[in-house]
Formats: sequence, structure tokens, C-alpha cells
Amino acid sequence: MLLSDIYSNINFLFRWVHVITGIIWLGHLYVFNFVTIPLRRALDDTERRTTYPKLMLRSLWWSRWGAMIAFLTGPVLFVMNYLYAPGAGFGPTALLIDQQGITARAAWILFGMILAGVMWFNVWFIVWPAFKSEMTGKISSEKHLQVLRLPFRTDVVRDAGPGALRSDQSGNLADCPGDWDFSHLGRH
Repeated sequence: MLLSDIYSNINFLFRWVHVITGIIWLGHLYVFNFVTIPLRRALDDTERRTTYPKLMLRSLWWSRWGAMIAFLTGPVLFVMNYLYAPGAGFGPTALLIDQQGITARAAWILFGMILAGVMWFNVWFIVWPAFKSEMTGKISSEKHLQVLRLPFRTDVVRDAGPGALRSDQSGNLADCPGDWDFSHLGRH
């Protein structure tokens, strides 16, 4: 079914590509959290070295490229819907700004774009490099899991309350587990 004009067809195409790749991306996040991580814990070392990389390489490929395409189509959709009006050209539309300033709808879309950018960065520059390092033997499996858990360490602050993170004499955070090096963060 073709819509009445080329602009509507392009908008329709980008919207559906954005939705489908977003579902692929977020669906794989659920697979990683609820399937592959428990599976990884259940495998012995031999199985982990043979089976797990094959599964994760394919899954991470879909997750990374789903993230990339969703991330790239989002700004295109934002420009098409909020910064361009067919016949009038580029400029803020009524969806972006009303008499009171930026609309609530636009504010939520922009907030979502910021969250998506953080998530995209995590997939491409934290999860993927950590997995590659583990598969090539540059870091151990335990260190890999510590790297992946690093963004979730807010529970230390939430559960322990103010002053939970203290520096020891070397400037590292004393209450963080393992051999993580937090010296680049300075004294807290």
C-alpha cells in the first residue's frame, strides 16, 4: 500500500524500520539478561569455550546492528516529524514547539533519544569490546562479568546510603569488589 506522497512513504518506511530494529535490539537485551547469562553460569569451562562464543557472536551481531539502525533512524524521524513540514521546509513544527515552548511530546522524545544514545554507546563501546576481549583471552570470564556489571553498581550507593563509597589510601574506592581500578575517578 503506497501512501499519497513520497514524504509519507519515506516517513512510514523509516518509522517501521526504527520500530522493528528497536524490537530486535531490546529483545536481545532480554535474551542476554534472562537466557544467556544463566546459561553461561550453568556451562562448564569446556562448554563455555566452545558453545557460548558461537551463541554470543550471532546474538551480539543482531543486537549491535539493531542498535545501530534504530539509533540512526531515530534522528531521521525526529527531523522529519519535528523539524520539517512538507511544503514549508525546515524549521520547528507544531509538534516541537507550541505557545508555551517545547511540547511535552517532544520533550519525551528527546529524553528517549538521550537514553537510546547511552544504550547504543553501551552496546558498541562497552559490551562488544568486553566480549571480544574475553573471547580472545585478553581478560578472564570473571573480569568480563565485572566489566559488564560496572554500570549497575548504583546498588552499592542505594543500599548503603550516604558515604558508602569511601577512598582508601591509594585513592581507589574501598567498598567495590574485585580488582577494579577506580583510580582514574579521583578521590571521593
